[in-house]
Amino acid sequence: AADAEPTTCTRPAPGKKYSVVVPVGLPQQGFFDYVDRFVEKNPGFVELSDRKIMDWCRKSGLRPQKWAPKVGQKSSRDRPALRYGVPAIDNRGAGKMLKTVAQFSKRNFIVAEAKANLVSKERQEAVKFFAASPHFELVAKVAVGEPSAEHKEWVHKRILTAHEEKLQDLERRKHAEAERAAKLKAKQEAIKAAKLARPSKKAGVKKEEEAAKEEVDDADGKADEGEAEEPAAKKAKTEGDDAAPSLPAPEVGPDVWYIKQKQDVPDIAESVLSSAFASFTLPSEEEGFKRVDFEWRPKAEAEAYLGNWSVKKRAEAVV
Repeated sequence: AADAEPTTCTRPAPGKKYSVVVPVGLPQQGFFDYVDRFVEKNPGFVELSDRKIMDWCRKSGLRPQKWAPKVGQKSSRDRPALRYGVPAIDNRGAGKMLKTVAQFSKRNFIVAEAKANLVSKERQEAVKFFAASPHFELVAKVAVGEPSAEHKEWVHKRILTAHEEKLQDLERRKHAEAERAAKLKAKQEAIKAAKLARPSKKAGVKKEEEAAKEEVDDADGKADEGEAEEPAAKKAKTEGDDAAPSLPAPEVGPDVWYIKQKQDVPDIAESVLSSAFASFTLPSEEEGFKRVDFEWRPKAEAEAYLGNWSVKKRAEAVV
């Protein structure tokens, strides 16, 4: 596709292996923000996830089909509803095939699976899967707790950029609407002028046209009078049409840690989260990772944060 992003594969130094990164983060707390920033900083890594498959489908020209049968639970960013009318994609067979291909590919990968990466058993399965190839080393990246200052700065820039893009889109739409209105008005005036300038073939036609013209002028005069009687609020709105479009300023203060997403599309579906959160843990080298990097908070703080989060989720579940 024309808008497909180029990827560069960086070969590891002599004696080193290709990396498979397993990011670990809590739902609705910047997990996918971390993945996006990691890939942005490390373009040589290929993301393996269902959301990436959706992105590839879009860039290949495929579009979700409303008539396609819905497969699986409610859509989430971790497990989006794949409804392209292609069985291999909709039943997630394509994702499994890509992982199999990745297992034998000499590239760097980041496995962006929010729920699976929080469960020790599923992390160990991922480690075992990729460790079967001798050219991989597995690294866990823990993004739990208050993000680092650098990450929050990145988030704020993303929010401001998205806000500016929305403003530019509104400005484009406003200009397009103004152009359409101007063309329509010019067309209507041209039709009216043509009717009035049409030569008469009978003696009485001229008088009829003059009478018609007088009726048009009377109608225009009444319309003008009606416009003069418009409410003050409507006049103010008309006068302000030339003003630049505006949107509420986005929040980018020190307490804004993540990019807000649509409430109806969670990171992990609530039905899946409610049955799995009790088994959420942070990774350790004993699971087979070459190392575990705590990206935002030290290990003790991250573990305490996860513990407090689990207590709150358990209380919500009881209520």
